[in-house]
Amino acid sequence: MERRHGSPTTAGIGLLPNTRTGDPWAGQPKYSKGMTASISIIIFLFALASVHSRWQRYQHQRHASDSTILEKATRSSTSGWLARPAAAYRMLAYRRLPSYRWGFLNLRLPVLGATLALSAFMLGFTIWAFVVQPYYRDNSSFGSPPLALRAGMMALGLMPFIYVLGSKVNFISLLTGVSHERLQVYHQWLARFMLFLATVHMIPFIYQPLSEGGAAALREWFSSDRINTTGVIAYVCLFVLSFASMTGIRERCYELFLLIHVPVAILFLGYMFVHCQALLTSWRYLWATAALYMLSVFLRFAAQLQQNSFLSLATCRVEALPGGLTKMTVDSALRWRPGQHVFVRFPGLAPLSAHPFTIVSMPSADDQQLMSTVVLMAKARKGITKRLYDRASRVQAEQVPHRGGGLALSAVLDGPYGQDASVSDHQHVLLLAGGSGITFVLASLLELSWQWQKKAAATRHVHFVWSIRDAESLEWVRPYLVTVTALAPSANALRISIYISGRDAVPRDLALPASWEVHWGTHPDAAAAVTDLAREASNPSKQVDVEKASSSMSSASAEPFESSGSAAAAVVVCGPSGMVKDASNAVADLQADILRGNLAGVENVTLITESFGF
Repeated sequence: MERRHGSPTTAGIGLLPNTRTGDPWAGQPKYSKGMTASISIIIFLFALASVHSRWQRYQHQRHASDSTILEKATRSSTSGWLARPAAAYRMLAYRRLPSYRWGFLNLRLPVLGATLALSAFMLGFTIWAFVVQPYYRDNSSFGSPPLALRAGMMALGLMPFIYVLGSKVNFISLLTGVSHERLQVYHQWLARFMLFLATVHMIPFIYQPLSEGGAAALREWFSSDRINTTGVIAYVCLFVLSFASMTGIRERCYELFLLIHVPVAILFLGYMFVHCQALLTSWRYLWATAALYMLSVFLRFAAQLQQNSFLSLATCRVEALPGGLTKMTVDSALRWRPGQHVFVRFPGLAPLSAHPFTIVSMPSADDQQLMSTVVLMAKARKGITKRLYDRASRVQAEQVPHRGGGLALSAVLDGPYGQDASVSDHQHVLLLAGGSGITFVLASLLELSWQWQKKAAATRHVHFVWSIRDAESLEWVRPYLVTVTALAPSANALRISIYISGRDAVPRDLALPASWEVHWGTHPDAAAAVTDLAREASNPSKQVDVEKASSSMSSASAEPFESSGSAAAAVVVCGPSGMVKDASNAVADLQADILRGNLAGVENVTLITESFGF
């Protein structure tokens, strides 16, 4: 061992022969190496799996101009030997587990697949930490307790990945194609596992002096070396980060969570440098953590400079809409995909916080046109969304009615982030929205209508379902839905169902198109809608009828879809947790049917959801 910095420490004393038996000091780096190697292998495997998906997406875009080739490419991508393994993976990835609430604490488990993977990973390293002997030295003068060292080195191996998983721009998203918000569940649970390992690391250092000399020995040990005090401070920082990220606390104090999370994370990293004192290989992991985190910050800053002028901010026009919705419009150089979101910072209103909003509009169809109009929608709840809505309402009330204009604020856009919610390569699509979840679902529908207009979509039937409390919310969406209806390739291609469930949901004439279904005083059954989608996709006669109607509209449209081929279906859902859970579990059940061969003619049912649970 080589001491390089700081005052002398007792952390690595190992002068007696028996300190080299069992689990010697010099061999401790193998635990952090094992942790790093295991996570790296998992990332590599997921990166390989993502290559096939990206290749299929490339093929879809390459053949987008030829509908016949597009449908053949879609059928080939959803059939073959990969269909059942993909269904097995999706069955685990889509199955949602129940959440548990105790007062203000809300334990929300990840999906079944992530829960099993995380449990196996954490259990494996916990067993490794405790199965190795010995736990303690015969005497504290022989050196640090081996159990504490093992747990501490494992925790160090986790650090770079925890910081990377918490970053919006990171190499894991780049390699695996998984957007940053979906990686948050691993960021949170690995951080909690690190807190567990840190606790295992700390307890032996307390227990050994207590067992040898009582409280007096513990006080003497604690005050003898700054490595102990800095370790306590670092542990407190880690505890605050893990405790504050729990769902119930984060939901109630989201603004405070955003304000303290990054500063405390930086403070934790700084104290870890001081605490570890370059012992063994500890600083390698800390420098890797700092480098990867700073790279993420730099890339985000560079992207913001590209999208927002260095010396001027973008102008965001804010408008208050009926139903407590806020519409934000910004002209920007962004290019995005349907369903993606941006983080918006308002320096004049809340300079220290940035909030995610889904982009409703589509970018300019002309790639040569530098600027596009970014349209964002938000439900006024509390915090920044409530302040935006209230200020826009006051400004609009003071303005001359026929002039309007709304509220103008300076803004900085950060993004785009999130998954691609395009569904144009699926023959059958179910779009489920609850309340303000319409923003995510509508973005997917608008992109589909764009592909319909270019005759570059394989989609032949869409069922759009929206659940709202009051009819006022329909006003701003109505023009979009009317436009999409006009662009649909046939009268049967788009089915619209509106559910109005508020207390004042009294049936009345809303002057809507006759083909739209309006249900008063009830909520949609998400699971039943998914079942209907599967039944429709597996009914070849209905597919042929729709295709014939479509092909009769234009000689340039696609040839009839061959009923003997396999159909691809997609479910896009965003709304209350109950709706998302019911739809997700129903799609997971369909994967089980595909595995058993009970879903004839359907080999691919994809679920797309939006999640800001971070």
